[in-house]
Amino acid sequence: MGSASMNSEKILDKKAERLTRLALGGALILAITVRLLLLSSLHHNYFLTGITVGDGEMAYHIAQGRGFVINSSHLNKVADEQNRIKKLIDIKDVPRPEKEVLEPYHHALPGYALLLSFFYKLTGKDRYLELQIFQAILDSMGVFLIYILTMRTLMSKLLGITSAYLYALWIPQARLAIAPLHDAPMAFLLLLSTLIFFEGEKKDSKWLMALSAVLLGFSAYIRSDYIFLPAFFALATFIKRARGEKRALTLIHGFWMVCLVFVILLPWGIRNYVTFHRFTILRPVLWQSVWEGFGEFSNPFGAILDDKATFEMVKKEHPGITYFDPEYQEILRDKSLKAIKEHPGWFIIMLPRRFLRMLFSVNDWGFPPEYNYSSFKAKGGGFIDYLSTTDSLQIFLRVVRRVVENGLVFMALAGVILMRKRWRYLAILISVPACGFLMHLPIYWEPRYLLPGNFPFLILTAVAIETIYQGVKARRIGVCHE
Repeated sequence: MGSASMNSEKILDKKAERLTRLALGGALILAITVRLLLLSSLHHNYFLTGITVGDGEMAYHIAQGRGFVINSSHLNKVADEQNRIKKLIDIKDVPRPEKEVLEPYHHALPGYALLLSFFYKLTGKDRYLELQIFQAILDSMGVFLIYILTMRTLMSKLLGITSAYLYALWIPQARLAIAPLHDAPMAFLLLLSTLIFFEGEKKDSKWLMALSAVLLGFSAYIRSDYIFLPAFFALATFIKRARGEKRALTLIHGFWMVCLVFVILLPWGIRNYVTFHRFTILRPVLWQSVWEGFGEFSNPFGAILDDKATFEMVKKEHPGITYFDPEYQEILRDKSLKAIKEHPGWFIIMLPRRFLRMLFSVNDWGFPPEYNYSSFKAKGGGFIDYLSTTDSLQIFLRVVRRVVENGLVFMALAGVILMRKRWRYLAILISVPACGFLMHLPIYWEPRYLLPGNFPFLILTAVAIETIYQGVKARRIGVCHE
């Protein structure tokens, strides 16, 4: 009887494993399908293309063996043409000048341009499309990472599979993943580094922790927003662990992991010092973001959330300054610090207002209404006028976006409440969005900055969905027994 029971259990385990693999395979196919469908319809969509053209121009010269340089006149020609037709165009689609006038580029980190230049060299076509296809597939692989991470943290295959399907259908991230933009690969990289750190913390493996830090260091060449994530990991582990010697060591681990990230970024800082006599390794437009970010709210010092208006203001005060000049950031740094010093009360009150906007933000899914209510209101129109003059499909899309995005936040909060008895196990997961929110809170934010680090919302939403499902199931069983 014992042998037959064991064989029966093995058969059931194999069947469950086969079903799990089928479910994950379905999630992967769904994820790839969603992303490639979006890519096929939105490839030329005018979506943050002003940023894209800088990476495209630098990638072209890297592929030619010229290093981190641009031809600003050609870059501006491409940007103007894109703005005129309101479409993304490849850097090669605008004829290049016979004589290239090159200058070192400081306005972007080099990682994404390096990745793009690899595909330029590989295909010889100088197009974004091949990298976008790669990004779609890479991001789709996130279904496996989020499944494993959910399994490791919550010990539930069902929650892992639910999280995987939520990731596959996560439209904002799917849209971001297929954009020729440096934000695109970040969700996959953050998922992978979080999973590696979690395994390292669980096994007390310094090598795995170091690997997580190395991955974050190289991803910082693409986007440097999460360079202090190891410190958040360490603090979360400190909270998670019981009192003891190993608990104190976690903070030391966080310190050397952050140091490792900065060591990896050191070559870029040296390059900038040699080229521009400024040692910078963080976001090149940091202080521009801070100053323009103040313009998110009405303010007493004249900050406006507009690149062009801000540049024109600085140009009046400092004739001869150029947009790509590192000195431009220094001028805005001084203005930002002066504003905080002279208006500390305004700055302190601004922070919680910004946090609420960050939490309940609505991501641009890449097919926004052409004329939103904010634009209409800015021109003096009222809400009723907006409803009566705007296409009903556009309004419907805006409502759907807001319901889905804010619904995800509320479901995630419900998941936290439901998991409150195991809150220690959620600490490392929550540390990722906590890092994204807190690092951007005093600077500036856009939904695309936070989105890659918000994958724990999906895991917590899976907890809420499972609880609701079990509650409905139990109710039906109770009704049937009656």
